[in-house]
Amino acid sequence: MSVAALPAPASTAAADRRPSLGRLTVVELRKMTDTRAGLWLLLSTVLVTAAAVALVVIVADAPDLSLKDMVGLAVQPASLLLPVMRPASGSSVPKLRT
Repeated sequence: MSVAALPAPASTAAADRRPSLGRLTVVELRKMTDTRAGLWLLLSTVLVTAAAVALVVIVADAPDLSLKDMVGLAVQPASLLLPVMRPASGSSVPKLRT
């Protein structure tokens, strides 16, 4: 009795590669915006950040408009709302219906 060995398929090397950072980012953004709550939370974060920066640009004096202050101001709304996003998007997993 003899045993024949089959060669390994050539496509296994492509299947073992990890996805790129860009692909993972696109997938995570799609998962976050699949629900209405996730979409509105993401949009509200962007709008609040843009409104805060625009308000400071309009109201503040020229010496107060440093890059450090603007970046710090842009990070504040995002740092408050972004931690809410992931649990909110993770808890909206579709339920299986039978």
